[in-house]
Amino acid sequence: MHSKKGVELSINFLVTFIFGIILFAFGVIFATRLFQQAGDISRMSQEQLDKSVEELTCTKDQEVCLSASTKALQRGQDHVFGVNVVNTYKDATNFRIMVSNPKAFDREGKPIFDNLDPLLPDGNSETMLGILPTEKEFSLEPNLQEQTGILIQALSTNPKGRFIIDIFAEYHNTCTVTLHPFCIDENEDALCDDCTPGWEQHGAIQKIYVTIS
Repeated sequence: MHSKKGVELSINFLVTFIFGIILFAFGVIFATRLFQQAGDISRMSQEQLDKSVEELTCTKDQEVCLSASTKALQRGQDHVFGVNVVNTYKDATNFRIMVSNPKAFDREGKPIFDNLDPLLPDGNSETMLGILPTEKEFSLEPNLQEQTGILIQALSTNPKGRFIIDIFAEYHNTCTVTLHPFCIDENEDALCDDCTPGWEQHGAIQKIYVTIS
């Protein structure tokens, strides 16, 4: 009698143990798939942002333009702004879009916090807006344009007021120069060339105004 009960207890324990292992395995598989999906979302986030913006075309005299410049948000809400950059140069050119730390003012127009306007992501205090992306680089052929979606999110920690965000577009100046004979010394150095390769401003700085209520 006792032997039969012992066998039954052993079988119940074995069944419970196997069932626990199966549940653990399913849990590991679920967690792995979840992390894989999170990675996919992270990789596609910029593409999704770009596609979420309606088609935007700058006028002939604009090198950079916005889909909208103002938006009222409540805490927890977000909005995707479209930024369009046009290659107005004769050669294929590298560009980048950069977002500044926002300046913030209360309803009376007083600054909410001191800000020297460094480029993101240096400013990560609780008063900062959620911004994605803070920088993007791309290459464009002549006369073509690139449209970028920039997500602005009002966080639960943001104070109420008006936020002003600057959007900078820059191009990489490679300084391709046709040398003039009077500008070359005996070592064939271009004495007349004062061009320094690097990033330079492209078009006018664009401003986004977000009011948080």
